[in-house]
Amino acid sequence: MTKPDCVDKDSALRAIADMMARAEQAQVKFAIGTSQHTLQENRIHALRVAQALVSGESGVFVDADLERARAPLASLISKSEKAQSKLREESWQHQMLGRNLEALRLARVLLETNRMDNQGGTR
Repeated sequence: MTKPDCVDKDSALRAIADMMARAEQAQVKFAIGTSQHTLQENRIHALRVAQALVSGESGVFVDADLERARAPLASLISKSEKAQSKLREESWQHQMLGRNLEALRLARVLLETNRMDNQGGTR
């Protein structure tokens, strides 16, 4: 996997922070222990990992944190792609999802690169 060239780190960090804020706002609406609450908890964790990786703070998380972030990141990408495909290109929602997808794809590449580096260094 190669790093997306056209992604500006500052705009990626803004998009990730925005997604994290929305996930945190949604999480408080659900009772602790429900699947919806857990889903938001997992998304928030994945977005925190993504934020650290994009910021260049890859040493903050252990391999288990990186592994735990993989599925929620993939899910966010998939759901965002599906939602974006249903919107008109000129709509603000389509543009917002485009920025989110750029940030999430960058984070996924950094996550996989970091995981491969860690595996290569320890095995």
